[in-house]
Amino acid sequence: MPTVLCDSGPLIALAKVGRLRLLLDLWDTVHVTEQVYQEAVAFGHALGAPDALTIRLFWQKHRLPILSVSDDVLTAYKPASTLDPGERATFAHAMALKEVLVLVDDEARHSRSAGRGPPACTAYTS
Repeated sequence: MPTVLCDSGPLIALAKVGRLRLLLDLWDTVHVTEQVYQEAVAFGHALGAPDALTIRLFWQKHRLPILSVSDDVLTAYKPASTLDPGERATFAHAMALKEVLVLVDDEARHSRSAGRGPPACTAYTS
């Protein structure tokens, strides 16, 4: 089973529709980087987004991992397009893993870095 890494977009979308549990129904565990957690929870909370609390409580309840990505790994990763900090940390960490699936919400951005990144599962949000 691959390691599953999730970007903030799918987390926020699933939280908005009350379906974060779907992640654990599909995979035993889902990882996020510290940068993704900050985007989804800390920044979301600062903006008054109710889904930020939903994500935080879900992550705490299920004791899901929040990964620290070293500066060396971030520096070594050279994406083909500009990524936000959460995407960059997620893809940089993914490149160091053997079996990985990355959940993202931007197919176009992932397509631009095709061949330079891990397999991705695109979640469409509006």
